[in-house]
Amino acid sequence: MHKSCNSAAEEKFRRGIHELLEESLEFWMKFSTSFTEIQKYVTTAKDLLIYVSKLQENWKLSI
Repeated sequence: MHKSCNSAAEEKFRRGIHELLEESLEFWMKFSTSFTEIQKYVTTAKDLLIYVSKLQENWKLSI
């Protein structure tokens, strides 16, 4: 009987750890995806700033 109590408690503990690991994995997957998207936006914004700067230079030279 004592062994079955340990088994039930151990199983509950293992399920809890499994759930925490799943939540952690989900968090890191979402974080990674978000981080990648943010990096894309930053790169696009920098590219746009360079493009606008070049347009401004060309505009000033054409005046």
